Order: sequence, then C-alpha cells, then structure tokens
Amino acid sequence: MSNLSLLRILVPYIKPYRVQILLALLIVPISSFTFSVQPMIIQKAIDGPLLAQNYQGCLIFVYFLIAAVVVNFILQVIQFWLVNIIGQNSIADIRSDLFAHLESLSLSFFDRTPVGRSVSRITSDMEQLAESFSGGLVLVILDVFNILGILAFMFYLDWRLSLVISFFLIPVFYFAIHYQTLFREASLKARKELSKLNSFLQQNVVGISVVQVLNSASKSMRIFDENNQKYFKANDKSIRADSQLSALNELISILAIITMIYISSRILGSGLNLISIGVILAFLQYAQSLFEPIRNLSDRFTIIQSAFTALERVDQLFKEKIEIVDKPDTQVFKT
Repeated sequence: MSNLSLLRILVPYIKPYRVQILLALLIVPISSFTFSVQPMIIQKAIDGPLLAQNYQGCLIFVYFLIAAVVVNFILQVIQFWLVNIIGQNSIADIRSDLFAHLESLSLSFFDRTPVGRSVSRITSDMEQLAESFSGGLVLVILDVFNILGILAFMFYLDWRLSLVISFFLIPVFYFAIHYQTLFREASLKARKELSKLNSFLQQNVVGISVVQVLNSASKSMRIFDENNQKYFKANDKSIRADSQLSALNELISILAIITMIYISSRILGSGLNLISIGVILAFLQYAQSLFEPIRNLSDRFTIIQSAFTALERVDQLFKEKIEIVDKPDTQVFKT
C-alpha cells in the first residue's frame, strides 16, 4: 500500500484531536523562526557593536538571543506535549477497535492464523505506531520549516555561500529516497519474522505439556533458533540501512562545512571585503543547524517507515471479514 493510503487509515482516529493538531501546527512557524534567527542575532552583534567596541550595545543582542532560546524551548515543550496527547489517545482508540474486530472474527480465522501473529498486531505493531507519533509527524513538519527558515536566513546573509551549502542537499535527498525503499522492505520482512517467532513461542508455551510428554524440547529449540536467526537477519538489514543513511548524512554535512570554510578563507584572503567575520561565523552555525534537522528527518524517517510497516499489518487484520454479524436486537449475556 502507498504511504498516503496508509495515512488515510489514521484520519478517523486523529479527527477528534483536530484542535490539538491545529495548535501544534500553528506553533511550528513561530518555533522555526526563533530557532533560525539565533545565528543572525550573533552576526549582527559581531559586525555591529562588537566590531565598533561598543560593548554596552551588545547587551540588547544578548537579550534578544536569550529570548529566542527561551521561547524556542517553551514552544518545543508544548509541541511534544500536544503530539504525545494526540498520539497516545489515537493509538489507544485504534488498539480498542482492533481488539473488538479480532473478537468478532470467526473461528476459521483463528484456525488458519497463529495466535502469536494476532497478538503481535495488537502489541508490538501498535507500540511501533505509538513511537511514530512520539517521534512525530508534526515534528517532521517542524524540521522541514527549520530547514526552509535556515535557508531563507542564509540567502539573506550571502547568496554565494548559500548556494554552496544548498548544493550538498542534493545527495542528502537522493540518499533519503533511495534508502526509504530499502528500509521499508527490510522492516516489513522483520515484522513478519517477528510474528512467526511470537506465534511459535505462543504455541510452545501454551502446549508445553505436550512438548514435554513427546520429549520434543530439543526439536522446538532448533526451530526457535532458526526463526530467531531469520528475525535477526531481517532486522539487521533494516538497521544497516538506517546506519548507512545516518553515516552518509554526517559525511555530507562535514564536507559542506569544510567546503564553506575553504571558500570563506579564500574570499577573506582576497582582501576585497566581500564578506565579514560575523557572516562567516553565522554561516558556520547555520551549516551545523541546517544538517541537524536533516539528521532528525533521517531518524524520524526510520521511525515513520517502521510505523507504515506496522500500520500496513494492522490494516490487513482490519480487512479480515466478519462472517457472522449479530443482529441489532441480539441479547448479550454478561458474566
């Protein structure tokens, strides 16, 4: 299933929290501005009162910087709080509906489906979904705003250095798209192997008396080890894809900063006064700040891809047809 189709599954569950979502989204541009403006404040202080040795005039920039940091911190705390409220409540609603649906399925479903597999959908898959909300779709939007805000301030300060830094974003986005497919496939495979492992474990624990009577503990251990190794290999593949993407992003960010320092030194060495020390220091901060949300996107991309995999498996269970439907006036006997 496409990611868009999977997201539509969540829409009915997050609709009741539309106010919290709207508030979280309204905070995003303000939080992004207070984050992106900080190096600009430092640049203005260095090239202004500090260069003129007006140390008293630097105080106003210190106050602005402190205000930006404090406001950004408060807004991030509010965002995390809102995202967790939305996520935990939505996941609890999905888990309840999924359990109710599971109880309504006919016995034929349970005959052909190991119990551990269904348990995995309600436990580990739902836990993965909850983690994705904590990692946050809203936080992904915040990272995107941070990237755009930083680029806007960079181009305002110096378009030449900005073009140099922007050039390094091309391989970053290329690798992100490339590893998205790899991680999605590996994550789906790992989830399937984990379901098999849970199913086998469930069957053996429930039927432990039969295993002991037939003296088949060694055989069960061998099968468990095989399933465990399959899960390990599938999970290892997804971890390798994640670590490779993180390492490539880190390498690209270092190369971008080195290139920027080299070009800045050449401009300063030319004696043409095309760029100030304050702008160079601001760009060093912006270059580091620019790749920070990109690294965050890489980590959150991993979490979200795992969530899409879990959501796809949950959707498969929701699509299991209920063969016997009670009439509206059916009496339910309570114990």
